[in-house]
Amino acid sequence: MGWRRLLRVLHRDIGYLCFGLTAAYALTGVLLNHLHDWNSNYRVEKVSRTVDPFPDPVSFGEDDVPLLLKKIGESGKPTGVFRPDPSTVQLFFDGGRVLTADLRTGRVEGEVARRRPVLWMLNALHLNRAGTAWTVFSDLYAVALAFMGISGILILQDRTGIGGRGWWLIALGIAVPALLLLAFLPR
Repeated sequence: MGWRRLLRVLHRDIGYLCFGLTAAYALTGVLLNHLHDWNSNYRVEKVSRTVDPFPDPVSFGEDDVPLLLKKIGESGKPTGVFRPDPSTVQLFFDGGRVLTADLRTGRVEGEVARRRPVLWMLNALHLNRAGTAWTVFSDLYAVALAFMGISGILILQDRTGIGGRGWWLIALGIAVPALLLLAFLPR
């Protein structure tokens, strides 16, 4: 078996092995690039209610939290309470829930953040938050991708390969990120 044929077989088989992770990295790469447009990690639901206002918001203390929870209709116990100003109280709950109550007006608004399980896990893998075993695996994946790139360049030998238009496409593929780096590097 010639080296080009062996290279073609390895390129094909390693490409099959890399397919799933490449698709996941491509998807999460796009999602992470657009977090400012759409939160792929969490679905945030807004809630809004009105309850009877507190007669003296300034004197509201920790002992008044159960009464506020009862007024809101909230059965859970907050993990934290914060007073950003004398008439406002924020209640923090497990699971990313936050309720903000204006004690003067009785207006209660909040957000409930719920994880998007599959996308959250894929994003965590993309950002290498899964520990040492994942680091080793993703390093092996990076080596496999490097092999795919190099073997892909060497497989073709005619005018569509590196001796023909392939050289120009390789140069363009290197020039674009290099120019972007130069354009955005701090001076």
